[in-house]
Amino acid sequence: MGPGHRTLIGGRGAHGRTGWRRGFALASALLAIILITAILAALFFAVTEETRTGSAIARRDHALGVAESAVEAGLDHLRARNPDSFAVGAVESHLMDVEGAPAMLYATRLDSSLFWLVAAVGNETDPGAPARRIGVLASSVRDASDSVTIVRVTRRGWSELF
Repeated sequence: MGPGHRTLIGGRGAHGRTGWRRGFALASALLAIILITAILAALFFAVTEETRTGSAIARRDHALGVAESAVEAGLDHLRARNPDSFAVGAVESHLMDVEGAPAMLYATRLDSSLFWLVAAVGNETDPGAPARRIGVLASSVRDASDSVTIVRVTRRGWSELF
């Protein structure tokens, strides 16, 4: 064998193709880099979506808490005033600030002893934030001293409205 002749172990030699792979390491390295990049991109996408989902759930739960607080404030407002001054079929609306969020409360007198309160909470500055609306049925109860108390109907505390 001469000085310019190459022999591969398990191969035929310089002119045969068996066992001779030129540039295979570069191609496999590029394939591995592309595969790792694709996995990292999928991971980044999944983390971003989970973050958005978690944030939306937190905003939704906060809006529900604000709506519940607005309903309680509405019940307190009804308790503080004379319910007989509220005409049957009348609707009152109040815009209130609860925990730094705007809430709209609608109170409707359904009959002589039933009230329907609806609290709507939305965020006009962030249209992606979920809006929440809940409704509460309350009744006026006269006790022995002829004073009127507003209480929730206990069978169904509140309903989420869509």
